[in-house]
Amino acid sequence: MDAPQAPFYWLQSLDVLDFAFVLIDPRIFREDYQLEVDPAELEEIGLDAGSEARGEIIDFAIITIPDDANKMTANLQGPIIINKSKKMGRQAISTNPRWQVRHAVLQETSAVG
Repeated sequence: MDAPQAPFYWLQSLDVLDFAFVLIDPRIFREDYQLEVDPAELEEIGLDAGSEARGEIIDFAIITIPDDANKMTANLQGPIIINKSKKMGRQAISTNPRWQVRHAVLQETSAVG
């Protein structure tokens, strides 16, 4: 669901209400980001290699916000992928070693912009 402050979203557990993640579309701060995961991980939620081109996938990065919000990071190594039509998702592992667990969101946004 949308978070009160754009461009963030909440991924909220329906079973454990205290369990939630802050998410962001990685292309907000990394225009060069491409989702690259093992096809088997897509298949587990009913997707295939052509799903992205058909607009069937939503993908996000999990945000970590420390006390100093200027140092927030995004996990591009472990994207959250969601099958839009089946409303199923999972965390995957990027097959591209370029994407790491901690990308400095504000610094990388400044470098791109």
